[in-house]
Amino acid sequence: MRLAAFLDLADPRGYAVITASLGAHAPLLRQLTDVQLLLVNPPAEIQMGGGLSGLTVAETLPLAAGSARGVAVDARSSPELVRSAVAAVAPGGRLVAPATFPVPSGVTELVRDDRVWVAERQPESSTSRPIALHRHRG
Repeated sequence: MRLAAFLDLADPRGYAVITASLGAHAPLLRQLTDVQLLLVNPPAEIQMGGGLSGLTVAETLPLAAGSARGVAVDARSSPELVRSAVAAVAPGGRLVAPATFPVPSGVTELVRDDRVWVAERQPESSTSRPIALHRHRG
């Protein structure tokens, strides 16, 4: 229940990513929400199908930038995997990680307890760099 709330899985749009040992909670999450779940390096006993898909990776998530509505990483996740998780989360989407992990750049911490922190991906800036203007004489 906490994980569903942390990832903001109240409506069925998009998909969320759950890594490693947190994948053990996926069958219960699917009972609470219609959001499709991508389990990365899931526990062997988890059966895929019915809204659960699995993927095995070495270090990074091979996902399109901004494509996931949320990602939850476990304590075994590497710094590289966490960085790729930030990139995979859509602006306004959630990232959940162990409280012992530093909050990476690109997200803003929303809440923290003794076990996890929850952060939101910052929206991309819609403004460009300042442009230098010069007076043309002639």
